[in-house]
Amino acid sequence: MKYWLLHIKDYRLFSLVEQYASLCRSSFFLYGQAKIFTSWLLTTLSNSLTP
Repeated sequence: MKYWLLHIKDYRLFSLVEQYASLCRSSFFLYGQAKIFTSWLLTTLSNSLTP
């Protein structure tokens, strides 16, 4: 019984860690996408500004 409760606690901690890790991954992904988009935007703007 004690082991079972410990296992549940461990599982909840593990799922919390997993959620945090997925959040970090998605924020890194979004950061990468934003960087790519920003560089693309700057390139497009500079190309359109120069004749």
